[in-house]
Amino acid sequence: MTKPNQLPKTQVPTTPSNCFIGVIISGGMAFAMYRLLISVATSLDNKPIHSNNFLVLNISSLVRNAILGLITMGMGVFSIVSLGLLILGLQVFIQKNNKK
Repeated sequence: MTKPNQLPKTQVPTTPSNCFIGVIISGGMAFAMYRLLISVATSLDNKPIHSNNFLVLNISSLVRNAILGLITMGMGVFSIVSLGLLILGLQVFIQKNNKK
């Protein structure tokens, strides 16, 4: 019997098709994040900061780096997930073929 605040666990079987669908989705997200990174980087590069105030220059540089860093981190996460799912899909495919 399950506890009142706990949902029953359901497991989806790991199949090569599920892994490769995940590769397509996460790879697409990684590519979209890459395109966003290039677009934002060129946009920020074309708009320099015009100020003589040292604090304004430092804060704007910090914000620009934070934005580019977050986009890069998202792209990296989706890329690693895509690579991991690809390797898992190949491993499951090879294991199923060896059993037959």
